[in-house]
Amino acid sequence: FVDCRQQNGYILSGEGEETFESHFSYKSFQFVRVLADEGVSIVKIEAVPVHTALESVGSFECSNEMVNALQKASRLSLMSNCMSIPTDCPHREKGGWTCDAYLTDRAMMYNFDAAAFYTNWLHDLTDIQDEDGSLNNVAPSSDYDHGVSTTWPAAVVYVPSDLYDFYGDRRVVEENLEPMKKFAHSSLKRQVEGKPGIINDVLGDWVAPYMDLDADHTDRLKTYMAPPEGLVFYGTASHYNVVKNIGRLAGILSDDKTAGEYASWSEEIAETLNAEFLDPGKEEYHGNIPTPDFREAPNAISVEYGFAPDSLRSTIKEKVMGRLRDDDFRIGTGFLGTRSLMRIFPEEYPEEMFKVATQTQYPGWGYMIKHGATSIWEDWAGGASLNHMPFTLISEYFYRYLAGILVSRTEEGLPKVTVKPQVVGDLTWVKG
Repeated sequence: FVDCRQQNGYILSGEGEETFESHFSYKSFQFVRVLADEGVSIVKIEAVPVHTALESVGSFECSNEMVNALQKASRLSLMSNCMSIPTDCPHREKGGWTCDAYLTDRAMMYNFDAAAFYTNWLHDLTDIQDEDGSLNNVAPSSDYDHGVSTTWPAAVVYVPSDLYDFYGDRRVVEENLEPMKKFAHSSLKRQVEGKPGIINDVLGDWVAPYMDLDADHTDRLKTYMAPPEGLVFYGTASHYNVVKNIGRLAGILSDDKTAGEYASWSEEIAETLNAEFLDPGKEEYHGNIPTPDFREAPNAISVEYGFAPDSLRSTIKEKVMGRLRDDDFRIGTGFLGTRSLMRIFPEEYPEEMFKVATQTQYPGWGYMIKHGATSIWEDWAGGASLNHMPFTLISEYFYRYLAGILVSRTEEGLPKVTVKPQVVGDLTWVKG
């Protein structure tokens, strides 16, 4: 559905059988067309997978073939987007989009040994940090989208946090703590005029779907490239989560002063955020732009990040699930909201979230497979990139909830693996 031309041309010497292999670019494709002049015979066409040499350390399979197809497609998209850096897609931009990296780093770590891979990429990210702490949305970068977001470059906090949880690597936390702190303060440069602590941002819950396609399914651009509720909620929520997580990581390093300061700061941000975006009458979150309908993403995020008041968490979770039930478990979120849904809600709603994970109607992961996908799409309708990282986060759900493998650390920093598989849907066995 995307007119993204990937083409090599080769001029024959005319001296017998010749072999051409592209050494200076790589492509991503499901089908190949080879055109040759009259009289030229094509003897053989061979595709060679190319990606960073990551060791496979995890595997997942189960009795549900749709889940197996999604796991295979996720691994293919993860691998083909490892080209010395984590990229968004291997055929179009091939850029180190920061949000794409942190949305999927846990899925990557369940499947591959990615410790050195992400540690190296963090150098690319922090190398482009300004003195005021601002970062780019893409790393490495030639200054594209510099200093415009908290939500995307929050990878500077989230990726070290996940590296610590999976590998116990304190060093990567130590190396990046100061860049994290500078980044947190840089968000204040984007405060909405007249609203201290409320943070402007870009992109937001990227590619949140319209809930209906046209009748013949020919209009595939049925996606909000920026969500209708606006972007300011996401900037402010990310600011809260960045500051909160810096406090946690400082505590791991026994930097009690920083840990206390950032814990207090995150509480202040939560108060500001809830005053601006929480409707106490409806008991739900909204964006800076009014919408007629309840929006799943802001409310799911409020639960995952932890700024929803304890007294409302159950109500908010039920509202999110109520919307999913009303939509026959068709997902209504983009990049950010989907991560929050699949990380938190399966714990309390295992059967229903399995229905979300395997939904074959639009919008849903199963819809991709039903329509011939062998890699994971950028958006739910297949209107943009057909090989993109973010929604490969579904693989994390397979390991974390279906196989029940939770990787974490004790307070002393020792590895802790909890195994608690979920027997849901039509599953008769799971192996991970």
